[in-house]
Amino acid sequence: MIKVIFPEPDTQEWKAWRKKADDATQELIAKVNKGEKPNINDKLYKGMKQVIFDVFHGKCAYCEAKFILDQSGDVEHFRPKKGVTDENDQTIKDHPGYYWLAYDWCNLLPSCGKCNRLTKTRDGNLVGKGNRFPIKGARATKPDDNLENEQHLFIHPVFDDPDEHFVFDPITGLIGSKDGSERGITCIDLLDLNREGLPEERRDIYLSVVAFMYVVSIAYEKNEMEELIENLGVIITYKKGEKAYSLAGRKALEEDNPHYQKTLKPIADFLGL
Repeated sequence: MIKVIFPEPDTQEWKAWRKKADDATQELIAKVNKGEKPNINDKLYKGMKQVIFDVFHGKCAYCEAKFILDQSGDVEHFRPKKGVTDENDQTIKDHPGYYWLAYDWCNLLPSCGKCNRLTKTRDGNLVGKGNRFPIKGARATKPDDNLENEQHLFIHPVFDDPDEHFVFDPITGLIGSKDGSERGITCIDLLDLNREGLPEERRDIYLSVVAFMYVVSIAYEKNEMEELIENLGVIITYKKGEKAYSLAGRKALEEDNPHYQKTLKPIADFLGL
């Protein structure tokens, strides 16, 4: 998981969708106030799916896997729109779900099926987000409640900084909790962020970016500008978070990394990067 910058779009298409979403939200609130069950329109909150997916470069907001072929990805609600459960998938009684956030773009994230859907591991552990939304302290239960008072344990990649909660081991490719962050542990364990295949992919990406740095440094020394620009362009895609598992690529580019200091730092300084 990496930090993602998501400024609200200013297109007419987005504004029209936002107006429909705001009107539909008021209708939901009015129904619930009358004692009726909220009827959520799935097509409406998925209306800007492509825009949301593009911001995340076609990747899962949690594990950073690319959506390809049969892994098309879901529009996931950070705060569940219907029933809410805790970390053990036990229902939170008398909670209607965060229905008033069903169409809120700030509550919509792209997610792969493995991160989004509940499954059991071989060890019998329940993994995947589902309707789980563990918190500490008081929980918001109605539109007037202040969400900022909710100490949610899942990390939101737009409004939180994942770097404050995760550490990466380039040797194993595993993600760990930074300084024992409870939120880091919650995401790693409940979303199974070290499930089979992910650590290997991250480790390979890390080594790949290190290799690209060496190629760039050699091209720089030989004044082979075409090759330098081509390979530097690949490195920058990881810096921008465009590639799958960019977390690992970014770790290779951290200034205290000896590989970075030896190969790319002098070039980056020269080019003003």
